[in-house]
Amino acid sequence: MLYLENDFINLLERQLYNKARDMEVALYNSLVTKEFKSMAADALLMYYHDDGGFGEALYIDNYNPNSNAYTTYYALKLIYEYDLANFPIIKKVLKKVFNYLFKKAYKNNYFFFKAEPSNTYPCSNDFKYDKSYTLCPTLGIIGYALLLGDDLAKKDALNLLNLIKNRINDSLIKTGEDILNLSILIKGLKENKLDFSNYETLLVKYLEPLYFKTNDCLMIEVDTYYNLDQEVKDVLLDEMINCKNKLGFWDYDKPWNNEYPEGDVALLKWVGATSLKYFYYLKKNLRIK
Repeated sequence: MLYLENDFINLLERQLYNKARDMEVALYNSLVTKEFKSMAADALLMYYHDDGGFGEALYIDNYNPNSNAYTTYYALKLIYEYDLANFPIIKKVLKKVFNYLFKKAYKNNYFFFKAEPSNTYPCSNDFKYDKSYTLCPTLGIIGYALLLGDDLAKKDALNLLNLIKNRINDSLIKTGEDILNLSILIKGLKENKLDFSNYETLLVKYLEPLYFKTNDCLMIEVDTYYNLDQEVKDVLLDEMINCKNKLGFWDYDKPWNNEYPEGDVALLKWVGATSLKYFYYLKKNLRIK
């Protein structure tokens, strides 16, 4: 079993303060010192719009400034995983967030899209609208509504799930994010004492080959919502430590590969964001001495 020495934190801080956005710096400080959690909540709301959605390139690979479903899903992910939901400033907006998602956000055939029509701004190819959809971010949004929403949000989430449940199958699982979204849904249903057996059956099919590498998410992220076997977790965490670059950090190797020069800037921003993500899961799993 591998561990990172505590001195690593000093190197990580230097990396974050030099290359990360204020958002990632605030989230990092919230992990190191709990008193800074309110700062992370404030930083997140810099990307919030009055219509209830999030935009302003909160997600690095999508420069769309408008509210959109995927960026709002990503904001909910940060709120849940960094334990920000109980701050009054976040509580105040969550109702509007779910109202935006279920009443205003773009959907097609009852699915939210990662790449939607308003994505006419610089973005990675993943966010160029092509009328295709997968399980992400729809199942994640439903799951977070069940985990973070009020009774109305939960009702809207379950109504949407009922409309799409017959189409949730292997054909819509394309990336690691789809597997993660499935696990978020299961967590939400389980927390509300609702049946999740069919979705668990689908998820378990993908836990055996869980070691595949993806830049869409880290497979250890699934464990936040669906408990992985400790043996699997140990392998994933050891791989995380082993894949540091020669400077002791982590690379993000998913370039935009399109005409937008902003893609080069995005890769630099990902250096800080990726290092923060690895730190989060290594710290959470007690792999830093």
